[in-house]
Amino acid sequence: MAATSLRVLQIPIALASLALAAAARSPPPLNLKGPISFSAKGSMEFDYAAHRAVLRDNVVLSQGDLRLTADRCDATGFDTPTGRWTCTGDVHLTSELRGQLQSDEAVVEFRDNRIQSALATGHPAQFEQTSSATGLLARGHADSIDYQVAAGTIRLTTDAWLRYGDNGDITAPVLIYSINDQKLIGTGSPHPGERVHGRIVPKKVAPGASKAGAKPGSAP
Repeated sequence: MAATSLRVLQIPIALASLALAAAARSPPPLNLKGPISFSAKGSMEFDYAAHRAVLRDNVVLSQGDLRLTADRCDATGFDTPTGRWTCTGDVHLTSELRGQLQSDEAVVEFRDNRIQSALATGHPAQFEQTSSATGLLARGHADSIDYQVAAGTIRLTTDAWLRYGDNGDITAPVLIYSINDQKLIGTGSPHPGERVHGRIVPKKVAPGASKAGAKPGSAP
């Protein structure tokens, strides 16, 4: 009876351990419940009847942990639950939890007063994120990068390239990277016949390191 009770107790302990391990790998959720804040060094123009706004020179748009800077932003529906901000010129979208995007232009979509997505385009648009669990840097570039905030994914399209850590990279027409759990999918679709390419660069091994764990008298 005691042995049976012990086994029953071990099951929730094991499940809790798995949950903690998964939580350690994934960054905490973004807090996007706060107000949408914006500022500009140059000027702001508002058309309240048309729900449009133009912000110029060193524009800053932020909500919670997400912060975007650009030379100019043109907003439609800026004072409604669903809006769109088209930002151009040295665009940077940063988050301590999710990394950063750099591009020539980004279209930021809002839904229910929260940042829903950001479509970054450039020559190229660039992305990077350091994993809080492993400390490894993921970085990539493509002509277009679609960042889905709630899902925590980025989709790199056209001439897409991504490297995780320092020992290899992947190129493909389309790459889909999960920021939350550091998983990558590469595909040739929708371009029939195009291939996904990967490369692994062997890590250098210090002289004698391969024999460090060998037992005396064992074969090398």
